[in-house]
Amino acid sequence: MRPRGHIEELPSGALRVLVYAGTDPITGKRYNLSEVIPAGPDAPRRAEKVLNRLVHQVDESRHPKTNATINQLLDRYLEQSTVARNTKSTYRTNIDKHIRPLIGHLKVGRLDSEIVDSFYAELRRCRAHCTSKRRIDHRMPGPHACDERCRAHECRPLDHATVRKIHNILSGALHPGMIATLADSREYFDRPYESFLRDDLDDLDQQTVLDRIASLNLPPDEDELVPRQATLGR
Repeated sequence: MRPRGHIEELPSGALRVLVYAGTDPITGKRYNLSEVIPAGPDAPRRAEKVLNRLVHQVDESRHPKTNATINQLLDRYLEQSTVARNTKSTYRTNIDKHIRPLIGHLKVGRLDSEIVDSFYAELRRCRAHCTSKRRIDHRMPGPHACDERCRAHECRPLDHATVRKIHNILSGALHPGMIATLADSREYFDRPYESFLRDDLDDLDQQTVLDRIASLNLPPDEDELVPRQATLGR
């Protein structure tokens, strides 16, 4: 049986724990859960404890307590929404173009901070979510004679306002606990995941959710619980 994870020593003497967490459904790339343990006499013991916790975390995501998918929660969210007709139409457009194709098929329990970060990175990479640089953006759908208006595809990120709308849709569709989990992020961001709107927050923009949690130096009992809450789906 292949090992679930391993511990490696960094040049600084700190220990890094790595546990294989699966394949990113957006990028198709392998990804790991990781955590760095500062150097110290009890570092090996702490690293083993973290390794067990991360393995358990991966097991929970593979066997979630609910079989509901993101698509099902989005359907329910739209049914219960009381916004104006035009606003709901905009919701549907953003959901169908940018949420369902990327993460709609996932079970809620499958979401973790890595997938969430990958999802927002994709929104900022290409609004068409292209998979090939050789794609042609045609002037109209269906059969037609191409002319100068049919051009080679150029990736353009979604505008900030649309990213805000998508985040608000997800926050509303998923578990209310997400709002509490991200509450203190408003100390730094107007909206979570919008640090790219602030020139003075470039460093924070590079942090993942787990990086941010690790920097808080939480007590051991809280340190074990918070990472499981820091996802959109829990």
